[in-house]
Amino acid sequence: AQQGDKPGYDIEDRRNRQAIVGYEVKATTGSGFLYFDLTDNELRAAREMGERYVLALVSNVKTDNPSLQFIQNPYKMIESGDLMARPVVHRIEMRRKED
Repeated sequence: AQQGDKPGYDIEDRRNRQAIVGYEVKATTGSGFLYFDLTDNELRAAREMGERYVLALVSNVKTDNPSLQFIQNPYKMIESGDLMARPVVHRIEMRRKED
């Protein structure tokens, strides 16, 4: 991301060049997820990549027994109602007055 490459996921699996898979990792010290945040860019990538976009949810990260759950194609699950998405942040920008 520091180099301007913002694909909308954290890990890229390139073993199959025709079907690159993007993994977005979300982690918590808790025992599970009630919710997690996706940026507009992550949600866009999920929509565009479909089955090739996977959420990797890691819970209990500071224990000896972390838990890992995969959600493939979260955008389809949002569209079907199996996952719910709602905007929670609005960026408000001030306009500069021209002198």
